[in-house]
Amino acid sequence: MHAIPTLTAPLSPAMLSGMFFAFFTKEINNRPISAYSWPSMTKKRQGFDSMKLVSTNIFSHTAVINAVARHLFAAMMLLWVPVSALAQTSSGAQQLLDAAYQALQSNWSDQGDRVEIEMASIDPRLQIPVCQVPLESSLNSLGSGNTGGRVTVRVSCSDNAPWTRHVAAQVKVYREIAVSSRALERGARINPPDVVLEERDVSQIRGQILESTEPVVGQVLRRSLRPGDALTLDILEAPTLVRRGDTVVLTASRGSVSIRHTGTAMQDGQQGRQIPVRNDRSGRVVQAIVIAEGEAEVVF
Repeated sequence: MHAIPTLTAPLSPAMLSGMFFAFFTKEINNRPISAYSWPSMTKKRQGFDSMKLVSTNIFSHTAVINAVARHLFAAMMLLWVPVSALAQTSSGAQQLLDAAYQALQSNWSDQGDRVEIEMASIDPRLQIPVCQVPLESSLNSLGSGNTGGRVTVRVSCSDNAPWTRHVAAQVKVYREIAVSSRALERGARINPPDVVLEERDVSQIRGQILESTEPVVGQVLRRSLRPGDALTLDILEAPTLVRRGDTVVLTASRGSVSIRHTGTAMQDGQQGRQIPVRNDRSGRVVQAIVIAEGEAEVVF
């Protein structure tokens, strides 16, 4: 019997096949030629006949050894599957996904929102070695509001064989926001019954969302809305409180002294907007800030 050597490192296909070739050759050389037979195969047009074992007297002892060894060597090279390497690659991919998922969870865990995270699959052909140190993860720019959507996580390994991978994910963030309670036409002024708070996936909403009804009430719509549509800042505008040609009450204050007189607005104005107003008494044009419907305050 032959002693089996103790292996201290994984064997490559070439090493293993070479060891088998040497062992097989030694075994055959120790046996007489009559102990072996050679398979002959007759190929037909539609297939192969069954193999028949015949005498191998037509071959020399050395030819038998070399031919069999060559075939076995080729078969082992073709059928070799690096199972340990595949297992390590699979573990590395899982390690990568876990690190990316934890980074996403950590980013949204303190907000109190309901969050759904869907990780993109990793190409199985991608070689990802197992990292021997904790992975480092960082998220790409999330924009204002941290409202999710398509997010990419950068994952890095800093061991002796460093690598960096990017993992994509779809993050849905559910939050209570202001939505229309009924159909509203463009130019409509929003009243308290027209707006309610409902939970929505804000990752699918464009524009700056509003999480309270207070800043919505009194605003005017720039476009029509259906029931349940989100009210965002970009579709709202302040109502026009003063229109060009309207008579407005002008207030001029300095210290404790306040003077009121009338004037004529020279352009439209929303609350807080500065517009030119002509003083009806003096004919002088002054700049005034619209403070209410039909009222403006002189700017000194």
